[in-house]
Parts: sequence; structure tokens; C-alpha cells
Amino acid sequence: MELINVIPDCSCTSPKWSTEIIKPQKQGFITVTYGSHDDVGKFLKTITVLHNSGEGYTFLELKGFVSQKL
Repeated sequence: MELINVIPDCSCTSPKWSTEIIKPQKQGFITVTYGSHDDVGKFLKTITVLHNSGEGYTFLELKGFVSQKL
């Protein structure tokens, strides 16, 4: 399988992913960094992964909570 692109739903998330072909029984990676821009509270972000397997896309959800600065 090959990860073609990883598309976040906003500019507050920055993805990095495996660029080499992922052979059977092997693993790749997707790492996403979220920048809250001083927003506080719950967040839910969607990341669309385009690949050359199955339907050609997969949706990932990134959920979390940002607490106030101490």
C-alpha cells in the first residue's frame, strides 16, 4: 500500500506520513500535530488519508481536550 496524501480539515493540524510503499506485513506511520492557537476545551478534527488500497481513502478522527494554561 502507498499513502498518497494526508489532508487535515484545518490548518491547525500538521500531518507527516510514510512516503515509502508499505509492503504486506509491514507498518507505516501517520503523525499529526495539533496547534490549539490558545483555544481551550474539547476538539475534534478529521484527517483524510488518500491511499491506493480498497476504496482509496480513509477518515481518521483526532479528539482531545486543551486545558487552560497554568
